[in-house]
Amino acid sequence: MTAATLVRPASPPAGPLSSPGSLSSPGPLSSPGPLSPLQQAQIESHQGLVRSIALKVAVKLPVAVELDDLIGYGQIGLMQAARGFNPAAGVQFATYAYYRIRGSIYDGIGKMAWFSGARTADLRADRAANELLRQRAERRPDAEDADAGEPAGAPAPESDAAWLGTTGRSLTAVFLLSQSAARGGRRSDPVDPGVGPADAADAAEFFARLRTLVDELPRDAASLIHDVYFEGRSLKDAGARIGISRGWASRLHAQALARLGREIRRTLA
Repeated sequence: MTAATLVRPASPPAGPLSSPGSLSSPGPLSSPGPLSPLQQAQIESHQGLVRSIALKVAVKLPVAVELDDLIGYGQIGLMQAARGFNPAAGVQFATYAYYRIRGSIYDGIGKMAWFSGARTADLRADRAANELLRQRAERRPDAEDADAGEPAGAPAPESDAAWLGTTGRSLTAVFLLSQSAARGGRRSDPVDPGVGPADAADAAEFFARLRTLVDELPRDAASLIHDVYFEGRSLKDAGARIGISRGWASRLHAQALARLGREIRRTLA
């Protein structure tokens, strides 16, 4: 699995994080207004970024996909980035747009009929990792690291080392969840028929424990993780199933991964 280089941005102001499980369903979105001259300029000046990301994604795909289709998906993400960018947040537009563009391309790929099964495990991991990194880049560490199911305002580390540690553990959870999904979500049987009996037994025990950890998450978090990793749903669709917006689904996803990352570390210790 490959992921974008981890860069911790300056921390924008953020209020306390409410528990997503307590949120009511979001109201209907209003129609976006026309683009401002600055937004139009940002879109025009970042066309090369869209094409570059589309090319990098295209070479990973197990089937041939028209590059223009990937670029089209990326353009949607770029437009969303231009509309949602806040210069006061302390993140450069190119960084903000990168994850939006890449995520939009993966969302488009996820709707294609072939995007299922073990052969797309790495792509699923890439898509989930991109979403995690986008969410981590756009929010303060102390706001998003509040655990799924833990009270808001719980102390959280703010140092660069702590930020990187939490992100690294969360990415480990992304990879292992994707590998578990590639095995069909089974709690037994070896990861690879070529491994020895002892290693196969250890792997089966670990993945059984991983599924138990997912089941032990708060209800909404467990449902979201199951839908994203084992059912192949997008964060938007998975969030809609539990009555929350895509933005809140992204935050809940990051919180659940942080918790799973810590539990995986304890399991392997």
